[in-house]
Amino acid sequence: MPQINAPGVDLAQLAATSILAAPGQPLLVGQLWQKQTVILVFLRHFACIACRAHAAQVWAEREKYQSSGARIIFIGNGQASWIEKFRQDLGIEHGVVLTDPSLLSFEAAGMRLGYFDLLRPQSVINRMKLAQDGYSATPYHKDAGNHWQMGGILAVSKQGKALFHFASQALGDFPDEPYLDLINEDEKAILSA
Repeated sequence: MPQINAPGVDLAQLAATSILAAPGQPLLVGQLWQKQTVILVFLRHFACIACRAHAAQVWAEREKYQSSGARIIFIGNGQASWIEKFRQDLGIEHGVVLTDPSLLSFEAAGMRLGYFDLLRPQSVINRMKLAQDGYSATPYHKDAGNHWQMGGILAVSKQGKALFHFASQALGDFPDEPYLDLINEDEKAILSA
């Protein structure tokens, strides 16, 4: 279940964490929400079937999020050289895709890291369902990112407040419903502020 202001989220640490844009240019995560609410979509790694499926689904719904004033930002953890291929493969050429090979932003955002999360029975079931739905992975390479990192979602208002948090418990574990519908009614007003 998503949590607002989840205990594992350290927004101050996240804001001060440096991540990379496509050519490897560093920027601080806190700069991302200076002007508008952001929906940070944390990806396991750039070759992952679940991350590709989730990114494709979020991107297909982008108008709904963008019309509310939110900006979608994908954050992987592989080498910056994987960003452009990820964009092209998923048809999100105009999307913002960044990376954090250090995994510090994942930790600050309360995302899980561990061998057993990937090996849960639910991970296997989710992977089979995604493959049946037509999604695919690309061959894994260590430069695509950390195989044991789990993904998730963190929405942050331009005031620096966590609006929504979801940390995947297994591969392919992400909320099916639009995130804006899951945000507490009292918090929705912040999106248009």
